[in-house]
Amino acid sequence: MTMFARPLVSIVTATYNHARYIGQCLDSVRRQSYPNIEHIVINDGCTDDTEAVIKPFYREIVYVRQSNIGETASVNRGLSMASGDIVVVLSSDDYLYPDAIESGVNFLLFHPELSVVYPDYDYVNASGVKFRTRRVPEYDYTFMVKRHYCTPGLCTFITRKALTSAPQRDTRLSYTADFAHWLNLGLHGLFYHLPIIAGALRFHGTSASTVKGEKMAAEHIVLVTNYFNENVLPPELARLKGEAFGWANLIAGIVSRPSRVRTARYYASALRHHPLLPFELRDLKYFV
Repeated sequence: MTMFARPLVSIVTATYNHARYIGQCLDSVRRQSYPNIEHIVINDGCTDDTEAVIKPFYREIVYVRQSNIGETASVNRGLSMASGDIVVVLSSDDYLYPDAIESGVNFLLFHPELSVVYPDYDYVNASGVKFRTRRVPEYDYTFMVKRHYCTPGLCTFITRKALTSAPQRDTRLSYTADFAHWLNLGLHGLFYHLPIIAGALRFHGTSASTVKGEKMAAEHIVLVTNYFNENVLPPELARLKGEAFGWANLIAGIVSRPSRVRTARYYASALRHHPLLPFELRDLKYFV
């Protein structure tokens, strides 16, 4: 990327039965002030009216239809197809504000040392009504690890150089693959919080953000297990293992509700791994 270029931005959207929302998602990309965008849309075996909603956008997108393989594998297919210098993964039920891509690209052009840039965003309900603005904390990789806290969110910009270190998401994970990806990318490059509101993340009954239960809870433990078992970590990160497992079990307990038995087991495991956790619960404010 050079200061006077307009680098190609690849936006990857995987969708499954989001006919109600994907039109707004696609239109928000169409309306971006930034001119050089490749929008890759993966129809992951939709059985609703998604195809009909997407049809008017055929000429403006790179479109793939496939049998259902799940969101993580679908995003990976989009990432493998992306040819941009910058890549953004956008869920099909979320949408961007008009200057989102322009702002992120301009910042990265002035700061080529960065690998990932992530903005703030709004929360909206199923009808698109805003109910809160999410002001994301400043970047702290150690905090991400020890508090099991996924800092980047909607409209995170990933540079091509960053993707060379971790080009794919972990297909063993269905709900937490994005968090695992940020942890892997953070081992190799610099992140930065861009204080703009880039778009809207939608909460509704079928969104991944609202799915609770044992599978999602178990994934938090798998994620942190893989992180410490599969990476060669510097000593300052390796020594955080007990604290990280404590917080992963705490989060697993929260998302495993309403099962009181599972929740109690996760909380007990959290204390076994990290006995000082009760004195750190003030940090739960970052999760809400």
